[in-house]
Amino acid sequence: MEEVIRHVVPLFMLCLGVSFIINTEQWIRYNKETVENTHRLLPLGLFLLAFGLAIVSAHNVWEASWWVAVTIFGWIMAIKGAGFLILSKHIYKFHIWPDRVLHIMLLCTGILMALVGLFLSYEVFGGA
Repeated sequence: MEEVIRHVVPLFMLCLGVSFIINTEQWIRYNKETVENTHRLLPLGLFLLAFGLAIVSAHNVWEASWWVAVTIFGWIMAIKGAGFLILSKHIYKFHIWPDRVLHIMLLCTGILMALVGLFLSYEVFGGA
């Protein structure tokens, strides 16, 4: 299972990061609509929690290498998913940033995720 995680997560990070960069305005609109309709967080929370826990249970690597990024990514997903499930009624209190700030956050997160995903994908599929 760890081998599957090592193949899937880097590509997922790469695709999501590029999506944040290319579709920034759509992500901002999605964020606003989700804050206004917090019931949308429940299926998202289920997905994030399940995928995050699958990553952490199969790949809980804490070593001085780039693969720790996959573990951290898994823990972030699991914690965020649990938060969405447990605190969905209160989540709007945490998402009150102006569009400009969301735009910068999405671009920075997208660039970071895409670069780490690209590097790890190279390690898996094209490295020595």
